Parts: sequence; structure tokens; C-alpha cells
Amino acid sequence: MFSNENLYNQLPVFYGTNYAYWKARMKSHLKAIDEQVWVVCERGWTPPTVTANNITNFKPVTDWTENEFKWSTFNSRGQSEISGAINPDKFRRIMTCTT
Repeated sequence: MFSNENLYNQLPVFYGTNYAYWKARMKSHLKAIDEQVWVVCERGWTPPTVTANNITNFKPVTDWTENEFKWSTFNSRGQSEISGAINPDKFRRIMTCTT
């Protein structure tokens, strides 16, 4: 038997049409995972950096703080959900995007 609850727990998949509907459902889906997942999707995330002698480089993962790991995890969750919510044809168009 089908219930409305199953509909709302399903990952919304984008097939290339009705983007506004998919976007609204995806936003709700990501916020349900964690509000911060949606924050990272809206604002973006960049790996932590360190500056020495006026040269900025990515910080080695072994030196990340707990907070830096936390935000990286929110970003990874969002990327995973979004990439899983797009049909394979559309995914090929975005798979190399960084933002």
C-alpha cells in the first residue's frame, strides 16, 4: 500500500523538467538531513587554507580542526544527495562542476 509518507521520504529526482518543483523538494530534503547541509549548499564551501610567507595553500587534512571536518561533512552530504537526485543524463552535464 502506498502512503504519502513514502512520497516525502523519497529523494526527489530531477529529469530535466519542472526545475522549480524539484528545487523546492530538494531544499526540504537537504534541510531534513541537517539545516547546515542546506546552508553549505546555499553559501558554498571551500577547503580550509593556511597562509605562510604570503602564500596560501590548502591545509593538510591531518591539520583540520573538528569544525573544519564538520563543515566538510555537511558539504559531502549535500553533494552526495544532489548527485543522487539527478538522472544519469543530467548528471553527465554536472559531474565535473565544483560549485
